[in-house]
Amino acid sequence: HRVDRRQRQMCIRDRDWRGERHEVWVKEEGFNYRGRDFASLSQVAFAITGTKWNGPAFFGQRKAGRP
Repeated sequence: HRVDRRQRQMCIRDRDWRGERHEVWVKEEGFNYRGRDFASLSQVAFAITGTKWNGPAFFGQRKAGRP
């Protein structure tokens, strides 16, 4: 059975934050975290922490600050 490209998702990153595991799924347009869609990883990081973060840095995809 063939899966429509729009239905395919893959886990981009998981992160432990304050003792809890957080998984983010990449979609064709944006990200999904616990059933909610987000336009950026920074928005997901804010949803998890309640403070502004650089999303890629929060999920360990790059160092914080400018490369």
